[in-house]
Amino acid sequence: MSALDRVQREVQRGAQRGRNGSRMVADNAPPGVGQTPKEVMRRSGRSALGLTGRALLRDHIRARNRELHDLVMLPHFADAA
Repeated sequence: MSALDRVQREVQRGAQRGRNGSRMVADNAPPGVGQTPKEVMRRSGRSALGLTGRALLRDHIRARNRELHDLVMLPHFADAA
């Protein structure tokens, strides 16, 4: 892929981002709201065990090489689905 092709692709992507941003600003519809999907881990007859995952940003940590990283917890809530 030549440099000209890459520039043309970036210009097209920028134009698409601009169009999408304009649509988002002009759209007054409220965002879709619903339950967090459950991942069914096990089924037995009519019952099922479901897990709902959520990632929580807890803190930032700095590595020895001075790079900043996110400290994330990945809890899973088990319930009867």
